[in-house]
Amino acid sequence: QLYHTTTSIRNAFIKATIYALLLVMTLVSLDLRKIRQTMLAVSVLGLGLPMLIILMGLLDIDWNFANFFALPILIGAGHEYGVFMVHRYREVLHNPRRVWRSWDVSDRALLLCAFVTSSSFGFFYAVGHHRGLRSLGLIMMLGIASIYVATVAVVRPILKGRLKHKNVYALNNGK
Repeated sequence: QLYHTTTSIRNAFIKATIYALLLVMTLVSLDLRKIRQTMLAVSVLGLGLPMLIILMGLLDIDWNFANFFALPILIGAGHEYGVFMVHRYREVLHNPRRVWRSWDVSDRALLLCAFVTSSSFGFFYAVGHHRGLRSLGLIMMLGIASIYVATVAVVRPILKGRLKHKNVYALNNGK
């Protein structure tokens, strides 16, 4: 009976993760209305979640029933970083006078969002008395940080490169 219960719970978590991913992809595609931009925005999950798994391996953290909840939550909370980057890209694309400089206000805002979300979940890890709650807090903190790093290190340079390819920066410099 324990085996079947455990299997049922694991399968429910897998279904919840798949449903969360499908819902996020649907809503992001409705927002962005372009498949390439949608895929690029959601790619932060495909880049950040493997980074989380690597961190878990390096820190010797196992999956358990408490931190399985992290996957659907990370999908819901983490995809927004990619969406923010794509919207910033579109802003510069449609108004070339809105230059996307290094470390501009959108970058600082994204860092603040990631810091607040990570530290909020890190609070569970720091002061939680229950091992499951501490584990969930740690996974969420590391997951949000990983997704943020994927956004800044991969998606942002891709979008800025696309702007250069489209000569938006040439327009900004009067060329």
